[in-house]
Amino acid sequence: MRYWVRRGDYRPYKAEFYSLSNRLLKSCRYDDFRPLAGKLRPARLVMTDALIKGAESTLQYSDMKLRQLPDQIFTKEYLRRLD
Repeated sequence: MRYWVRRGDYRPYKAEFYSLSNRLLKSCRYDDFRPLAGKLRPARLVMTDALIKGAESTLQYSDMKLRQLPDQIFTKEYLRRLD
């Protein structure tokens, strides 16, 4: 992953996601910064697929709530149970 931030305020503006063989898979643009969950955060993320020409997804946040999550949900074993 490569991650770009603005020099003046350290806000993210771009990220690129690569395979283990260093092939670009997706890129992300961070837009529309607003107060969300007590901090200034990007309210819109635009994901562009590098493998499928013209494929793009937009994540738009209007509300955000913080909550505690147990560490175990971030394991491969836990994700397998969701199938």
